[in-house]
Amino acid sequence: MLCIPKTYAGQATLAWDANDPAPEGYRVYQRAEGNAYDYSNPAWTGTDTSCPLNNLVDGTTYAFVVRAFSGTLESADSNEVTYYVEPSESTTFSISASAETNGQIDPAGVTTVTQGDSQTYTISPAAGYEVADVLVDGESVGALTLYTFNQVAQNHSIQAFFTEVSQSEDSTGETNENDTDETEDSTGETNENDTDETEDSTDETNENDTDETEDSTDETNENDIELSLIPQSQMTVISVDSEELDRGDYSADYVIDGLADTFWHTEWYYSTPNPPHQIVIDLGGQFNVQGFRYLPRQDGNVNGTVAEYAFYVSQDGQTWQTAVATGCFDGDQTEKEVLFQETIGRYVLFEALSEINGQAWTSMAEFNILGEAVSSTSSTLISQSQMTVISVDSEELDGGDYSADYAIDGLEDTFWHTEWYYSTPNPPHQIVIDLGGEFNVQGFRYLPRQDGNVNGTVAEYAFYVSQDGQTWQTAVATGCFDGDQTEKEVLFQETIGRYVLFEALSEINGQAWTSMAELNILVDDSN
Repeated sequence: MLCIPKTYAGQATLAWDANDPAPEGYRVYQRAEGNAYDYSNPAWTGTDTSCPLNNLVDGTTYAFVVRAFSGTLESADSNEVTYYVEPSESTTFSISASAETNGQIDPAGVTTVTQGDSQTYTISPAAGYEVADVLVDGESVGALTLYTFNQVAQNHSIQAFFTEVSQSEDSTGETNENDTDETEDSTGETNENDTDETEDSTDETNENDTDETEDSTDETNENDIELSLIPQSQMTVISVDSEELDRGDYSADYVIDGLADTFWHTEWYYSTPNPPHQIVIDLGGQFNVQGFRYLPRQDGNVNGTVAEYAFYVSQDGQTWQTAVATGCFDGDQTEKEVLFQETIGRYVLFEALSEINGQAWTSMAEFNILGEAVSSTSSTLISQSQMTVISVDSEELDGGDYSADYAIDGLEDTFWHTEWYYSTPNPPHQIVIDLGGEFNVQGFRYLPRQDGNVNGTVAEYAFYVSQDGQTWQTAVATGCFDGDQTEKEVLFQETIGRYVLFEALSEINGQAWTSMAELNILVDDSN
């Protein structure tokens, strides 16, 4: 009698009854479903009455038989047994690779790498250029032409930068910030030492514009309304498209250092990228953002002073809706204040669309944000005991118990997981919950699975509120979570409803699964 008493991922142990009298030995034959046995090539030969079978492929059904042999004689097949190799949830990570102009990186874009594997990148400058620097996860590793990520265990990024081989700046057609007056006169370009006469010849608005002109703008003077400034000490510059660090230190971090005599300036020494120029700032928490203040550079030079601008607010720093404010500043060096309808968010993006004299630069001494902290302390968590899961598009019930009900059971060590055993449906994945009554819904909390495995952890999401569970308007919140396993809280404009829909649009490593340990809903205290 042939049987499979022990099974493990990717291998099986077979056992059978001994023949009497004992033969010289036994041969085990295997076949994959749909194929025939190859009796010229046994999977195992030996004298024991059990054997391990390794290197079985996930998601495949195998069949096995045993034959006893003595010399050239071989018995008929034993009874046949089959074994289905359960698919395992493999862990993968993403590496994002990019190169600026004048060179390339191969492979470019996003590459998916299985945990523990390696990935090599080749950096190739264009003719007349050389590698200036390579950044791995934002840190410089030098001017390399080859880089390998070994034993990958997390997401990574790699960026390549290039510079001209020639070191003779004077031979280029670029205009530097410290060009002499003689050079300026021969080129017609405007640089940092422009004369007052050149400035006065532009069409920009000067410091002495009439009150009537100032009143026609959307700007509000500093003393009109008392608003709270978010402390710069809790802010962080997340990204900037350009900053001059070769000719001098004009880092974007200077816009939130509280010092008027330092300033951010876009590149001008080796290259002069054209606008628009963008800076993204993490406010350090969720706020009702109501406005901002822009202070131009205060060193007596106007180069880079912003004219046209756009300002955006986001909850996740990746999804940006329509600008909450646009306009054009006056051309003087005084601080400008812009107010708008309060918008909930944690991240802000300032976009400089043009410069007062039409140059490519952007500069900024200080950037302050006006707003009030949003706190869930004024909200109440709906008791999960009164909630009911109405529907879910997928849940794994064959490979284990990963029911959607676990998303509202109050236990961190259980979790909902979409199917992966017999099938792996692609996202988006949805779960619809009845709150047990009508509420002023203000936010939600998503807790990823807490068992040490990240599979199914949600990246991009959308959240909806409905009064009847059938009619769903525009999402009240969209965004992309950080890839860690901490609880995420998302707040939004209060919306009346009894039903909520959470939609997982993608997974942190690009897999098809969705998993969730807990989903909690925040509502107005007064309800």
